[in-house]
Amino acid sequence: MTNASSGLSHSPFFVRSILLLVVAVVLGTLSGCATDSPLAGNRPNFDAPSNKEDSDERRRAKIRLELAVNYFQSKQSKIALDEVNNALNADNNFAEAHILKGLILMEAQQNTAADASFKQALSLAPNDADANNTYGWFLCQTRREAESFAFFTKSAATPFYATPAKPLQNAGICAGQQKNNALAESYLLRALDQDPGSLSIAFQLAQLYLRMQDGARASVHSRRILTSMKPTAETLWLGIRAAHMSNDQVLKTQLVDVLKKEFIASSQWAAYSRGNFEELQ
Repeated sequence: MTNASSGLSHSPFFVRSILLLVVAVVLGTLSGCATDSPLAGNRPNFDAPSNKEDSDERRRAKIRLELAVNYFQSKQSKIALDEVNNALNADNNFAEAHILKGLILMEAQQNTAADASFKQALSLAPNDADANNTYGWFLCQTRREAESFAFFTKSAATPFYATPAKPLQNAGICAGQQKNNALAESYLLRALDQDPGSLSIAFQLAQLYLRMQDGARASVHSRRILTSMKPTAETLWLGIRAAHMSNDQVLKTQLVDVLKKEFIASSQWAAYSRGNFEELQ
C-alpha cells in the first residue's frame, strides 16, 4: 500500500508523520492496495522552522523523540521506548512523546500502559485532533468500540483540522467492527463528503455494502477504485464479488479474466475457483 505519510524529516513536526505512519501500518486496511490509508492524512510542513521559544528541556526532548521515531520506524521498539522515556525525562509535558510511547506500548500489546500514555497526552493536549484520533483507534483496536466514537467525533470537529475525513473513516471502520452497519455507513458517507477522492473510503464503503447485500451500491464504489488505480488481487476480488451480487455477468467475466491472468497464485483466485464469494471479505 502506498502511504503518503511514509518517510521522516528532521523537523519539530516529524512526530505527526510517524504517528500517522505507525497507526496506518497497524491498521493495514488495504494491504496490497495503492490507496491512501485511513489514518494517513495531510502531512505537516516538515520544513517549518523550529520554535525559537522552546525551552531547553523541550529542545532536548525533541531530539530524543526524533531518535525514538527513527528507532521505532526501524522496528527497534525497545530502543525507541528508551529514547521516548529520555524525551519525557527531559520534558514530561511533551504530549507527542506520550502519544508515541502509547503507540510503542500498543504494538507491544501492553495495553494498560498504552492507555495511560494516551490519556496523559490528552490531559496535556485535550483538543489535539491527532491525539484524539489516535486514542480512538487504540480503543477500537482493543475492543472498546463504544468508547472510541466520542474521540473520533471530537477529532473530526476540531477547527481547522486538515483531514477530518480520517477520524470519520476510522469511526466507520470501528462501527463495522461492531456489525453496526447503519452507523458505519453514516460515518463513511460523512468521510466521503469530506474527502471525495479517497479510494480507501470507497473501498470501505464497497465492503460495507457487500456485507449489507447491496451489490449495486458496492459496484459503484468498486468501479471507482478499479478505474482509478492499477488493479490488485484485492480490488479485483472486491469488484468480482460486487458484480456477482448485482448479477453483472459481463463485468464479472472481465474481472475474473484479469484476476486469472495477473494473480493466478493469489488467495483470491483460489477462493473464486472454489466458488466461495464470501471468502477474504
